[in-house]
Amino acid sequence: WLLRIRSLCVAAAMGIVAAVCVPAVAATVRWWPIAPNSTFYPSSPAIDYLQEHVSAQDRFATAGTATLPGSASYYGIRSTTGHAFQTREWKQLMRTVDPTTYPTATYLTFAPDEMTHLVDSAVLDRVATKYVVADPSAPIAGTPEAGARRTGWTDLTTRRPSVDGPSNSGPVNGVTVTGPPQLTTSARGMTLTVAIVADGTGKTLAETESWVPALGGPRNVAVAGSSIPSRVQWHAQITVTGQSQPVAIGTGTGGKAVLDTVRPVAGQGVSVVHTGDATIYQRSSALDRVRWASDQRVLASTDNRLAALAGHALSDDTVVLSTSTDHRADRTGDAVVRLRPSAPSETVADVDAAGGGWLVVADSLRRPGWHATVDGEPTDLVAADNAGGAVWVPRGSHTVRLSYSVPGLTAGWLVTGGTVGIAVLTTVTVLVVGRRRRRRARTAD
Repeated sequence: WLLRIRSLCVAAAMGIVAAVCVPAVAATVRWWPIAPNSTFYPSSPAIDYLQEHVSAQDRFATAGTATLPGSASYYGIRSTTGHAFQTREWKQLMRTVDPTTYPTATYLTFAPDEMTHLVDSAVLDRVATKYVVADPSAPIAGTPEAGARRTGWTDLTTRRPSVDGPSNSGPVNGVTVTGPPQLTTSARGMTLTVAIVADGTGKTLAETESWVPALGGPRNVAVAGSSIPSRVQWHAQITVTGQSQPVAIGTGTGGKAVLDTVRPVAGQGVSVVHTGDATIYQRSSALDRVRWASDQRVLASTDNRLAALAGHALSDDTVVLSTSTDHRADRTGDAVVRLRPSAPSETVADVDAAGGGWLVVADSLRRPGWHATVDGEPTDLVAADNAGGAVWVPRGSHTVRLSYSVPGLTAGWLVTGGTVGIAVLTTVTVLVVGRRRRRRARTAD
């Protein structure tokens, strides 16, 4: 337009396209999907279980790499862990659970060898973590009981694929099998099955079947036997199929398989609910994601707040506030909270309260953009349980809505609209001026 030379205009246009496209392609080509769609966050029995059981009031957490970090977002399952931009306050809570977490600034997972501590975490209770997912061979949560001393080996072959363990009784979260002293492989892997079989009747009380590429040394196998009555006698049956060579299993007196047993902790409320491709623990002590609090504590110090949340002394109906407020919850009052179906960017709850109190939402709300209303009227969203939020609700029936709007969205629309307007005005001006110049030129001719 300035030089009015067509060749330069064409060259400039091509140069602009190249300057935009070449670096854009170079930066994004490594992220383009080149694998079959079936391998993109493929479904599994564990994912199916979580989709069916994790409600709007629950979360699940992952230990190690039992689930891919983005699978929760892809399948729309609410998760405590994963790959996301997280607030400082949320990270403080998670480091209270596991100081070694956050291998990167945005990647949150827990250490598998801390499973016994994880399932008993009061912080995970506060953030509604009802399920914990672990690798099928990860250490098993519970109280370990050592088995008999190994005195020999029994080879499992295609002709004799099984060996029984000694008689036992009562609930069990899993066993540790004494595998081959040397790593034993098979071309297509092997299937390891551990069945908890009732003595006498031969009824299978629980069973875990896992594909393994190889076996060597101790192997942890969780079983969904947490609810087996204490009076029921059983034995574990170890079966290996698909092997191309004998698989040695450690045995003791009478040729019985040597097994270490892991028992559920009495009164902890943790049970194994899914096994095989992954181990899923259910935690009955987890609080609802949106709950009522009829008592409050104000702890301004972050260290004091985290210490209180990490302990088990707080009652379920107590909320820990970061700052003082003019409101005081009625300790004698209770409330019925009903969640409405809503989008991820909002939480809507109907509350019927017998006295004034706090509606606590255990989401990561300590960030700009979240707003709260009670019956349509704006109200304060008070920092609660370090990373979440609480809304004061007076006595009676009310509707509480928490909604998220992108900070700066209005300014962004104004800037974008202004830029488009300037671009359109400039283009129109150039076209009009060019047309007038051509008319003058024709008139002059």
